[in-house]
Amino acid sequence: MVFVCAMAPLSAAAFDVACPEKILTTQKLAGRENGWAGFDPGPSHAYVSGISIYDGHPNDMVRLKPDDEMAKEQIWSFLKAPPNAKPLYVMCDYHLTRVGFIRSLPKGIKKCTVKKTGLLRCEVHEP
Repeated sequence: MVFVCAMAPLSAAAFDVACPEKILTTQKLAGRENGWAGFDPGPSHAYVSGISIYDGHPNDMVRLKPDDEMAKEQIWSFLKAPPNAKPLYVMCDYHLTRVGFIRSLPKGIKKCTVKKTGLLRCEVHEP
């Protein structure tokens, strides 16, 4: 199955990033333990639980915190980045799994706000 993380333009200066509502995942044991047999329940669905923003590729593990972690609405604000800055990435997070979808965000992001679980609205700096 192929899932798409859609980006829909709202205006010249804003767009939405919508995560797929659910994904089909599988897990497997990476090793064996003496005296134990492995169990594989097969594929299962995981439902979107949130959105994360990273400075650079998520493999670099630089997950950015929202401006105010205690606020009800999650917002990330950004200064105008230099031309050679690493791209920002968005990751769709899912319940009970560490796998998800990622995509890079366009340059010039000014602010991103979680509008509801799995929906991020971003604004860009005016040129």
